Amino acid sequence: MLAMALPALTRHSPAGPLADLITFVYLFGLARFFFALSGVDSGSSFAGIGAGRELTLGILVEPTMMLSLLVVALIEGSTNLGAIASGMSGSYLQSPAAIGLALAAFAFAVFIEMGKLPFDLAEAEQELQEGPLTEYSGPSLALLKLGLALKKVVLAQFMLGVFLPLGAADSLAPAALLAAAAWLPLKLLAVFLIASVIENSMARGRFLLTARVTWVGFGLAALSFAFYLTGL
Repeated sequence: MLAMALPALTRHSPAGPLADLITFVYLFGLARFFFALSGVDSGSSFAGIGAGRELTLGILVEPTMMLSLLVVALIEGSTNLGAIASGMSGSYLQSPAAIGLALAAFAFAVFIEMGKLPFDLAEAEQELQEGPLTEYSGPSLALLKLGLALKKVVLAQFMLGVFLPLGAADSLAPAALLAAAAWLPLKLLAVFLIASVIENSMARGRFLLTARVTWVGFGLAALSFAFYLTGL
């Protein structure tokens, strides 16, 4: 449902009512709540700790994501993802510093939401086996794994569709849509390659240090908002 709301092949959202950025982010938060609840419901101590870490990570990351999106929404004068994507294609010269820092903060939040090292706290195999997924098996585990994989793709396209709508079609012309369809997997592949390189250059960090690291992303988002206010 969330994937349908994203501007992907075009710079417009196919599902307008779902494409409000506040609705979009908090639907992600609702999914996180039920994912954590599924771990608590299993009664496993490992799953309970993983569920608590999942909720903690959400509290740390969502303000960064919302503030960075707020900056581009204020620049474009709309909270609709399609309208933001359409405006962003020509707005980089309007507030380049603010948009650049908002992109960096949002990319940082997306990296964390993907569960990459050192932020794989909820499902840390070395500590918690599989975290909230510890007691799952069979088709239920398969569906959850597919859902988590799809979440990573949706987050990557969320960043690309809003901040980097390069290659997206301006119209519904068949030639433009075919070109956009060819660009889309290449852009997603580039995002996942970059994320993999960063992840494999890092080691696991202590859980208690995570909050200190996530302040970096929030600081970038706050600086972006400050630059927007000053017109930079």
